Amino acid sequence: MEPVYQTLFGGPDAPRSEQGNCLQAALASLFHLALEDVPHFIGLYGDEGWAEAVRMWLAERYGLCFMSVWYDPNFLPRGYTLLGGDAIPSGIPHVVVAYDGHQIHNPLGEGQEIVPSTFWIFYPLDPRQCATHGAQGPDYLEGMYILATGDLDGEV
Repeated sequence: MEPVYQTLFGGPDAPRSEQGNCLQAALASLFHLALEDVPHFIGLYGDEGWAEAVRMWLAERYGLCFMSVWYDPNFLPRGYTLLGGDAIPSGIPHVVVAYDGHQIHNPLGEGQEIVPSTFWIFYPLDPRQCATHGAQGPDYLEGMYILATGDLDGEV
């Protein structure tokens, strides 16, 4: 995970192109990408289409999908996830990067917290891709290993 910070801070009432890009920054952080290498899904697709656009982007680029599960402090998923909730104190929907169920990077800035409501858990569209480099190559395999196990020092 390489921290990337959001550059847009508009709330849900702002024009779509000016709405916060925390999701863009969180995905860039998680996948070690520059901010401009990840689409601003909310700005491009709005409330109605961003989730499907993220699913398509993850599938095409990494062979991954995600599912959203309600936050439960008794169920803290292992490895890297995204954690969604409301930013404190604004109450605006926000996304941060989590590791083993705990926030480790907030695209708004460190020290900022959220009231958590959901985890985004990533999984492969084809589990066989975790066992071979296949068409995705070694970077894909390493990324899947880290997402699945949370082990940054493990050998693939």
